[in-house]
Amino acid sequence: MDDNEINREILKELLRDDYDIKEAADGNEAYEILKRKYRKLTSILLDLVMPNCDGFQFLAKIKDNPIFFSIPVIVLTGSFDKNQEERCLELGAVDFLIKPYNPAIMKARLHNVIRMREMTASLDVIEIDEQTGLYTKQAFLHHAKILLESNPHDSYDVVISDIENFKLVNSIYGEEKGNEVIKRLADFTYEYCQNGISGRYGGDQMISIYKSPAHKAMIESKSVIQAFKNSVPVHGLVIKFGVYEHVDRKIPIAQICDRALMALKSIKHNYSRMVAKYNGPVSQHQLMAQTFETKFSEAIRNKEFVVWFQPKYDPYTEKVVGAEALVRWKTSDGMISPGDFLDVFESDGLIEQLDEYVFRLVCEHQKKWKERGREIMPISVNLSRRSLYASDVVARYKQIAADCDIEPEYVPIEITESTAIASVRIKPIADAFYEAGFHLHMDDFGSGRSSLNGLNVLHFDVVKLDKGLIDCIGDKNGDMILTYTMALGKELGLHLVAEGVENEKQLSFLKENGCDVIQGYYFSKPLPVEAFEQKVKDNLETERHCCGSKKKYALVPVAQDI
Repeated sequence: MDDNEINREILKELLRDDYDIKEAADGNEAYEILKRKYRKLTSILLDLVMPNCDGFQFLAKIKDNPIFFSIPVIVLTGSFDKNQEERCLELGAVDFLIKPYNPAIMKARLHNVIRMREMTASLDVIEIDEQTGLYTKQAFLHHAKILLESNPHDSYDVVISDIENFKLVNSIYGEEKGNEVIKRLADFTYEYCQNGISGRYGGDQMISIYKSPAHKAMIESKSVIQAFKNSVPVHGLVIKFGVYEHVDRKIPIAQICDRALMALKSIKHNYSRMVAKYNGPVSQHQLMAQTFETKFSEAIRNKEFVVWFQPKYDPYTEKVVGAEALVRWKTSDGMISPGDFLDVFESDGLIEQLDEYVFRLVCEHQKKWKERGREIMPISVNLSRRSLYASDVVARYKQIAADCDIEPEYVPIEITESTAIASVRIKPIADAFYEAGFHLHMDDFGSGRSSLNGLNVLHFDVVKLDKGLIDCIGDKNGDMILTYTMALGKELGLHLVAEGVENEKQLSFLKENGCDVIQGYYFSKPLPVEAFEQKVKDNLETERHCCGSKKKYALVPVAQDI
């Protein structure tokens, strides 16, 4: 960096045999180069006297950026001034070269500076995330803590970003495109956090801390977010932000970041909101979780948890052939959404008791239908990972079904794909369920990256195609992946259930590709037991009317097919 072109040419002539060189005529021009090329730069040669932005201003500008500040700066000066030297050292310069240059001394000093930087490479491996160039999570926490301690009078905000349903990007577009999206998000994060610190918090989550309220221009500008989305090689990308403003310095830095993450999670799967701030509603969520835990035992005793049924349809006859049991919490104050309480019970271990409660309730409903002379159909029940690892889970569930005089095949067990990924650990339990007569369904198939391994190791009878895959019908790549996935399922002798079917276009595609069962709002939303019974009755009445049949409710042959 030197405003004198002749000086720049002299330097280039001296160094071009050993180094690739970028040049700038002032600090502003140099800073733009630095933003684009910082990952490749090994050192900076800086003249002090330049127009627009001189050497001192440049040093001050990069001092607050840990990534830029890590690149060693050698000051070029025509005269030795002790005050200037002191000021430059305070601003972070590491060495000085006096004009006119002695080629041997210049090369030796530059070599030493670069060697010192390379000696810290092992530290960079720990601190810098290789894929994004940002700090790793642990390094971010360390440097963010130092930043707060070094600036006690400034107010700071923390912002964390996340790409909704990122696993589907890898599934549909491939891992290479997924990595490209991650890299672009990291660049986007860094671009809008040049006066702070940024890191990769995990997976597709990026985190930043910077002076309040610098983040507002980024997260509140739809045009900025749209520009980011337009720059990535995938369609339909949804990016969310969690914000913790004016952080509380009295709490640990990890807890500060957790508050931003809590805000982010509060709008997960809420496609009407892009930004959430840590404030009263998020804190209220924590209090609500504690309330749920306290009321759980009483709710079980009072049978406040009820089962709703999501009907499953034969797409060709459009008749009900089964259902999935979904839990709801019915209190005196109204219905509590499962999205509010299931994660709470999963994290504190209460989900195991709730799973068994729901399974028993489904078996009891089956028993009532059987006692009324109705043929019963399969009602699948979800089992959490915690329940699968519980002791004697298979024996207990088999006994519950026997107590209700229900064959295990009429209460299939749904295991999520993410649980099936741990197939080696759950294989003995899955085998035991299979040997006891339970049918196994893989839920959310296609939402992760290890589905095929689970199919290969475990005895699944049915795979349920994830709604994320169904939503991609109409996209060329999405159609292709879904077509091959369904063909593979058929080749493996599996029955296919499509979740989240919402329109005629999706239904037609699935029928054309041999889908066995449809589940989703196109046919029916989840129903309370009375409404479900009525829907089944209406289906039978329609079937009798169309066929002129007087036969009783008999859907078992169709049900057994799934």
